Amino acid sequence: MANIKTSRVSEMDIDAYANIIHKEMGYTHEEASVYLLEKNLDNMMKIELNDEPIGFINFTHENGNYYINDLDLIEKHRRKGYGSQLVKAFEKMVEELGGKKVWLHVNINNKLAILFYEKNKYGIGKRIDDYYAEGYHAFMVEKILG
Repeated sequence: MANIKTSRVSEMDIDAYANIIHKEMGYTHEEASVYLLEKNLDNMMKIELNDEPIGFINFTHENGNYYINDLDLIEKHRRKGYGSQLVKAFEKMVEELGGKKVWLHVNINNKLAILFYEKNKYGIGKRIDDYYAEGYHAFMVEKILG
């Protein structure tokens, strides 16, 4: 039986999550480690399957609004419910901390991500042209908690 755990990321997790970023996002392992070390580890939540790291959320927050910078899950574990479990655990943590809203941007061409957020009851909002770079547009996505 699968053992799923979600919790905050610690410094001991850096190498494992650098591997995920390296494999899934095309960074070198060193670039991924530097990227993670520049983040506030208090603003990261992880999901593990049988004590093996399989994904994470990196976020920022201000005035009860929590912004998801990155949500990444190892590809072979996608579309199995683990991403939804991670998002639900994140939302629970946000509510426990007094947060009211979770929001993010998603590339308008990332149909699977858009479907994922819709399935998890996020609203797909306005289109923001050239959000990532010229010609690369995003939708604003949000969920009011509570």
